[in-house]
Amino acid sequence: MDYSELQSTVLDWLNRPDLTNAVVGFIADAEARLNRDTRLGGLTVNVPFTINADALALPDDLRAINSWSYDGTTYYGEIE
Repeated sequence: MDYSELQSTVLDWLNRPDLTNAVVGFIADAEARLNRDTRLGGLTVNVPFTINADALALPDDLRAINSWSYDGTTYYGEIE
């Protein structure tokens, strides 16, 4: 779906032709809210990485860390 199809779908769902000019703002507001909400499970990504120093640079787009786990040869499990 491209942006114009999204606008059309939102207008169809609203069933309010008088809100045509407001659709862009509605979409921007929804996108901003979804980007702020770290609880959205559909946006969760599991990323394995190795810590091999005292400090580790995290990605700029990292929003939250929900859990840590250790996957080693002698121990496996969540880190508290």
